[in-house]
Amino acid sequence: MNVDPHQSDRAVSSVAAAIGEPARARMLFCLMDGHARTSTELAVVADVSPSTASVHLQRLKTERLVDVIVQGKHRYYRLEGASVAAALEALSVVAGATREFGVGFDYRVTAAGQAEVLGEALHVAPGLASATIIETRVGFRPVGQGIRPLLGAVPGVGGLLVGNGLGAAGLTIGPFAGHVLAEIALERVPPIDLAQFDPMQRTPAGSLNPPLR
Repeated sequence: MNVDPHQSDRAVSSVAAAIGEPARARMLFCLMDGHARTSTELAVVADVSPSTASVHLQRLKTERLVDVIVQGKHRYYRLEGASVAAALEALSVVAGATREFGVGFDYRVTAAGQAEVLGEALHVAPGLASATIIETRVGFRPVGQGIRPLLGAVPGVGGLLVGNGLGAAGLTIGPFAGHVLAEIALERVPPIDLAQFDPMQRTPAGSLNPPLR
């Protein structure tokens, strides 16, 4: 089979341009959760007018990035298929997190927090300076006394095990913590001494760690 390389280049360039426009990118990433949405909903997500959203969606449909489900008078848009979602995921970059003590349950995205994350990301990958920010999320990561996790059985409550307080190290410590708890559940000797991670340890007055965001 003969393939015109120039035609292939044009096709790739056209799809890339369709994805790369910030408003269209926000629409596409919004649809990655598998839910179909109306053009009105996607206009809000993209922060554009309904008429502009319709133009963007038509472009995405032309490039076969989205398709339309018609239900009565309503039209719902969804990603064209799993391959589109996979391509979007491959093009995405997740940039770090902050470690903030004493913020309580303040779930706002602050200018300082976002600046810190973006500054670190651009230091490592300066080419991201022209990238589109799709979303910023805030989460809470509880920590134990002395920033130690709480691992072990709860005395007097049969079968109740605690694994918490991993804080920012959850992604790295989590698998090992799960292994430790599994060993306890199977009534085996855990691979480490759990005395310092006792979930029932009392916190001395005034030494409680402030909440971590």
